[in-house]
Amino acid sequence: MSDSAEVTLAYQSGKIKLRQLIVVRHRGSLLKTTYGRLWFNSILPPEFKFINQPLAGSKALNDLIVQSLEIAGRLKTVKLIDALKDIGFAGFTLSGLSLSMADCGYLPGKEKIILRVFFHKMRLST
Repeated sequence: MSDSAEVTLAYQSGKIKLRQLIVVRHRGSLLKTTYGRLWFNSILPPEFKFINQPLAGSKALNDLIVQSLEIAGRLKTVKLIDALKDIGFAGFTLSGLSLSMADCGYLPGKEKIILRVFFHKMRLST
């Protein structure tokens, strides 16, 4: 494909899948990657090189954020974290999964904790 805009259009029209291997022109050379990786790299600060390997798990994200702080600075890293959150929500929505309060579990003693905090707050405000 000629560029990332064409890949995005192909993905949005259902011609390619999120993890389907494609060849796209990127920064003047041909790159074998996936739409998902193009999407992910589009949110990275410009100081980053194209990341073309899977990043799975919290350690990979933690390392990415530390690296961003080192090479792009605090402001760009905050924007990156916000964009990662947005991609996470979008990916979760695309997956078709749903969550309810029942999926979140129940905290034993929740009412006691709430009352304790409430009374503590009341003591502080008087």
